[in-house]
Amino acid sequence: MANHPHPAFGGTGRFGGPGLGLSPKTVRSYVKRIYTKLHVGSRTELVSRTARGEL
Repeated sequence: MANHPHPAFGGTGRFGGPGLGLSPKTVRSYVKRIYTKLHVGSRTELVSRTARGEL
């Protein structure tokens, strides 16, 4: 599944914005806000803390 576009399968997730009518800048802004609310700095940290049951 390494070539799968969905973030849950190791992809970038960059395919979703245009399909929803969102610009890449808007998607980045939304992701940044989510990370801030969850007190994480990256997708790696988010996945790691979720796996440990911290989120």
